Amino acid sequence: MPEAGVQLRADVVVPEAGDDREPGPWLVAASSATAPLEWRQYAPLDRGELHRRWAKLESDQAIEKFANQYGLLGHAEAVAVPPRGIIRRGESIGRWRREVLAMRELIGLWDVVKQRRPGEKGAEPEQDRLRVYKTVNDRLKGHVDSVSHPDLGGEILQWPDCLLAALYLLLQFDLAAWSARPVHCKYCDGDIKGEKTTRRRQYCTDNHRVLYAYHHRNDRQARQQAQGEER
Repeated sequence: MPEAGVQLRADVVVPEAGDDREPGPWLVAASSATAPLEWRQYAPLDRGELHRRWAKLESDQAIEKFANQYGLLGHAEAVAVPPRGIIRRGESIGRWRREVLAMRELIGLWDVVKQRRPGEKGAEPEQDRLRVYKTVNDRLKGHVDSVSHPDLGGEILQWPDCLLAALYLLLQFDLAAWSARPVHCKYCDGDIKGEKTTRRRQYCTDNHRVLYAYHHRNDRQARQQAQGEER
């Protein structure tokens, strides 16, 4: 995302040809005529509920604040920023409203579907479930690469090409009850799996939580005893 953040502006010059034909104003990278545009990297997949936070945005001010924290959605248009006509990437507030609403409706449907049981009266869980899965898969098609990371021992990562793809990838993890990255038990180092897997959960079982506390306490007592003997 832009180091200097994002601005909501109504004075940009938009090209006549482009995919973003939604109403403005426009979100563009903040910059000056003299300072170069600098970028910083962050890991959106480490923010496990980011797609749900994004889906709750209501006002243009909330959208601008979110964009200031996490950047543009991606695949933006080239727009000219007055007074010198500097070319920056920009996205209309109309596109953001449309995408936020689409995600909000999809998450709302999923939250209802996952509580239903097959054959429940008045419900069509499989049809709605397939609709959610198909929509998410379609939105990610062509926007996520499978990458073997050299700094992580060849661990295979899913690499989205933009923020919007990362948000839909987080929803896809939600569908599968996955974390964005494997969560390992502090005691046995095994993967923590299941619907309750979150970045906050630290142990795969309650027994391992107790065992970790027991051994950790013994290790601490041994260190304290050794320090006392040294004195």
